[in-house]
Amino acid sequence: MEAQGMRTLQRNNRGFTLIEVIASLVLVGLLAATAGMGMVQATNAFIFTKESIMLGQKGDLAMSRLRRSIQNLTTIDGAPTSSSLSIRRLDKGVEITESYSLSGSNFRLNVGGGQRVLTDSVQSLTLSYLHTNGSTWTPAMGIDKLAAINVTTALSGPGGAVVTYVDRIMPRNTYSPKSAFTPAGAGSGGYKCFVASVAYGSGDYPAVRVLRQFRDSVLVKYAGGRKFIEFYYKVGPDLADAFKSSSFLKTLVRGLLLPFVGVAFLLLYFPAGIPLFLLILLLLTRLIVKSDWMQNALKKRSSQTRPLNQKGIVLIWLVLTMVIMATLGGAMVSLYSSANIASVPAYFSQNAYYLAESGRNLAAKMFLANKDSDENFINSLYSSGVSKIFPVGNQGDHFRIKVKTYYFRCYPGAASTTLSVGKWGEFPNNWQDANLSANKTGWLQIPTGASTSTIVRFNLVTNTGAGYLTFNLDSAVAPVAGRVMPVVKLNGAQTIVARNVGDAAGNSLTINIGNYNTNGGFMLPTVSGILSFKDASNKDWNIIYDRVTQNNSSEVILTGIRNYPGKPLPTVGLALADGTPFVLGRYAQIISTGTVGSGMMSIAQTITQNQPLDVVKLYSYQSGAFDPMTPLLGTFATQGDGSIKITQTVQTYSYVGSGISNPTYMQESFQAVSWPNPSPLRTIWEQSSFILSYDLQAKIKFTETEDDRSSSPVNHPGNYMPGIAFRVKCTPGTSNKDCQYYGASFVRGIQGTLRHSGGCGGETYYTEEDDISDNLFEEFGSNSDSRPNAGDIKCSGPDKFVPNFWNSNNPSQSTTAEAAVVLSGGAALDGIPYILLWQKDWSQSAGSCSGAESPWDWLSFMPLVDAKVQKVYHYNATTGASARPEGWYEGTISGDPRNGTSHREGPYTVWKLKDKYGVLKTYTLEGVTILGMSGDAVIRDPATASASSAGLPVSKWASADASNTAVGWILPHAKDSTYSSVSSSDYPYYKARYNYRIYPKPWVTLTAQIVELVGDFDCNSANGEERINAVMAHVSSEDGVAGAIGTSPKDAYRKAYPRNPNYPDISNYTVQWPGVDDYFTMAVWGRGNYSSKTVRRTAENCGWVSVNVKLVEKGKDVDNDDVVAYTSFLTTGLNYFTGYDVPEFGYHTAGISAKSDCTGEHCESVYFTDGYWRAMKGGIAGLIPGIQEQ
Repeated sequence: MEAQGMRTLQRNNRGFTLIEVIASLVLVGLLAATAGMGMVQATNAFIFTKESIMLGQKGDLAMSRLRRSIQNLTTIDGAPTSSSLSIRRLDKGVEITESYSLSGSNFRLNVGGGQRVLTDSVQSLTLSYLHTNGSTWTPAMGIDKLAAINVTTALSGPGGAVVTYVDRIMPRNTYSPKSAFTPAGAGSGGYKCFVASVAYGSGDYPAVRVLRQFRDSVLVKYAGGRKFIEFYYKVGPDLADAFKSSSFLKTLVRGLLLPFVGVAFLLLYFPAGIPLFLLILLLLTRLIVKSDWMQNALKKRSSQTRPLNQKGIVLIWLVLTMVIMATLGGAMVSLYSSANIASVPAYFSQNAYYLAESGRNLAAKMFLANKDSDENFINSLYSSGVSKIFPVGNQGDHFRIKVKTYYFRCYPGAASTTLSVGKWGEFPNNWQDANLSANKTGWLQIPTGASTSTIVRFNLVTNTGAGYLTFNLDSAVAPVAGRVMPVVKLNGAQTIVARNVGDAAGNSLTINIGNYNTNGGFMLPTVSGILSFKDASNKDWNIIYDRVTQNNSSEVILTGIRNYPGKPLPTVGLALADGTPFVLGRYAQIISTGTVGSGMMSIAQTITQNQPLDVVKLYSYQSGAFDPMTPLLGTFATQGDGSIKITQTVQTYSYVGSGISNPTYMQESFQAVSWPNPSPLRTIWEQSSFILSYDLQAKIKFTETEDDRSSSPVNHPGNYMPGIAFRVKCTPGTSNKDCQYYGASFVRGIQGTLRHSGGCGGETYYTEEDDISDNLFEEFGSNSDSRPNAGDIKCSGPDKFVPNFWNSNNPSQSTTAEAAVVLSGGAALDGIPYILLWQKDWSQSAGSCSGAESPWDWLSFMPLVDAKVQKVYHYNATTGASARPEGWYEGTISGDPRNGTSHREGPYTVWKLKDKYGVLKTYTLEGVTILGMSGDAVIRDPATASASSAGLPVSKWASADASNTAVGWILPHAKDSTYSSVSSSDYPYYKARYNYRIYPKPWVTLTAQIVELVGDFDCNSANGEERINAVMAHVSSEDGVAGAIGTSPKDAYRKAYPRNPNYPDISNYTVQWPGVDDYFTMAVWGRGNYSSKTVRRTAENCGWVSVNVKLVEKGKDVDNDDVVAYTSFLTTGLNYFTGYDVPEFGYHTAGISAKSDCTGEHCESVYFTDGYWRAMKGGIAGLIPGIQEQ
């Protein structure tokens, strides 16, 4: 038995058979051939990848350079195209011009005349420019409307490959986005390798990219693979969270992933090699098992355990496979990494830029939190005089902030001609010792008391090197703790003119402040400084300049003079004397450096923010359309073009006597915006410290062909009062008449009422002849009560608001001289078109009260025409040998035989009118353009009359005018032969019959701006804070008015503002607002001065109580024009939305008698469209925008 066992063992220990050797040689040969092809393929892939990455690196560098220019641009020169762009930006405080262009396949950059190629192999380059509303931007729209520049670049790579770059770059210095841009496709797809990303520390690590590519190219093609992906993305985040904080576990997971990375790499790049690798591993396993050392090991093992079986061999094979695959995976990934490592700097560089921006934003936040304490502001960013490091994450990423202030720390001391000042943060470069080597002089504003300071010239300044500057002063000063501010002085008498930020008209405006070294120009920041000064009346002003430049005489020229937000200079400018001091406001350079990584692998980016440190309230706008609408008074019908037509009005009170006796009625309609619940306005109000301010606009059309021109009109033709109602508040559960609101309207009315008797108990009542309350044209007499409800905006000093008093200048009588022409039938200027600001204050509970009142009051007005007194004559027709036609004439007809006889009547005093703002409609009569539609009396030019012809209508405002002007006429004395038998109550009809009916142009735009203010306006802190509304109005038209656009917002010259053909859809329409691009004319309220009507207010539980409550005050602008009306009748308060229905605004009409079923006559109506609102949301304190450079 023992011999037999030895023979069996020897037989089992024999070597390979000849067949096995031959088979092994064949397999090795095949493996070598296949591996050779695989190596060639892998090598080619490596070379291709490396060349592609090198091409990509050039593209990255070119795009990074272009991105830097666009992010920091301050303006665009010339006309940019789809393949060229020239911008200006700051570089170390100096403005430079950079021009990009595509020449053949070379993408070039030109800086200061020096040109270089950023990258070659460019197949195509496309630049597109995006407006803030999403449309295409052009330079004519203004740099402030440039939201972003889209860049698409295609580079030609090896083997016909194309590398495409797509980027959307937002300028940091021209636009603050109101909403984020979302590229197409954002938010879809984008699965992440959770476990691998955490293990390797980045989603862009080569191993992670191999696994991601394997998922997208292989796994997603098969149902099992998709199920695995779905399962993995359920458990992956939890697995990643389990080890993300452990370096040991992350290292272990990376090791476990290597075999899978190797297999994935082979399947992606060399799938044919997989079976051969498995065969050679099987052969290698057999060789190991048959080897002498393995056999000897087996002999020892056989005496103790069972012989090695087939499962053991398989296990050895699997272990060897995993080891080799892991080694292969590591080697292949290393190879792959070496080709991709060039793309890492571009990726990290952009991250470093974003970290730098985060630092800049933190500095701004810290200043706003400590705006009253420079010490606290600096200490929030510095520690023991060294700028702090702010870490981000745990990978060594961080940012660091330096602050260089242009003002200084003042220390208290005795009177001296030497002043030492300290620094807040660090001194700017222009105060470094090397820059002070040349003797430099200027002025300083030095604090001398809690609220006092003095301006003193210094003749020498030195930097001591210990954080102090020392100034030699011309005169001794005893300073107190505070801030020392740089001062420059005007070089020669100048008129300072400014324009709003973003207005191209302000680019060329300048101020000369004299020599750079000796007049203090070196102290100013290069860009966006804020200067304060006083005018000849000692009133305070501020301006912002764009940049500091020098002329050939080394004089400092401040260019691009801008209005300070909320306090613009007069349109014509301010005349200032030579030597007027300009004090620089607080200003700092905020230098933020973002760093990604650490040590030799770190990448840093630095941005410098040139930042004025003036705090203003910042608002965002939330806007919408008047859509949908709901009727509160009357009804409307939506037309096919999206507009609405008022189809019915309702009878409301114009005036009531005691206990609602002898009421006067009028016709009114109000169509309100229908809000969802909760109302967005209430949300805005709550988010804005319970203050509600907004802008409104609507386009209006009054169709004269639908006017009531019958012999017995329901309403006198040519009268109207369409507009916008706002601050609408209604009592729930009561009639729709029980509402209170303001309104701004186009108004043309003729005063007078018609008496009616009958009805229940034979009650007498009246109706307005024009369906407009006569109280809106009432003269209230003088008012000696100087207590304003709107309050003094300032209680003392040169800005104190001094109230004026009512005089005769009500809307019907424009000036004192004109007011002398008052007739028994009504006021002299009945029929004049106005913009009227009014209010309706009515509660039905007044019905049981004693006393009488009209719910309607006018607050302010603006005539839309120029008017002058003229004399006209009426010539009766004659027959016979001296036959002449009948007619009305501006003056007498020379040589006419009717002169001096009863056939010539007059002269009559009339009003000659012309359109002042280009919003009124003209007509052609007998070949002559006239203002409005003529009545029975056509005023003719006597020079054109003859024996056979009545002549032509008047065609000129003044006879000496070189060109024709459309004119209209109001004839308050005009009457027919039956006038003597007509009652005075019917006199308005005859005025309507003779007067020209003057209508607005179709689709004129009316705006109302309502700003709610909170403060101590009665100058009595014991009463707490008061609220007032500041109201302004503007007009525009579809055709615009040609002329000097941009000169003044109050002149008639403006751009055309057509209606939206797809209202309320604004996807292809730009809504314009006042203050931008000169689409509107600002209303100047009234002629002459007035304060307010004193009204009686309803006390609690009935009983009209006479109290001195003023309705309105007017506010003047810097041109001394009354452009603001202040009123406190309807403000929001803290309980505004509690206990009331608050539709807030909508379309309003009076003066028409619309009917829903009318045909032909009696169909007068009004149309509305393009109703838009824009509410101010926020009121958060923020900094005036600065200029970024990099």
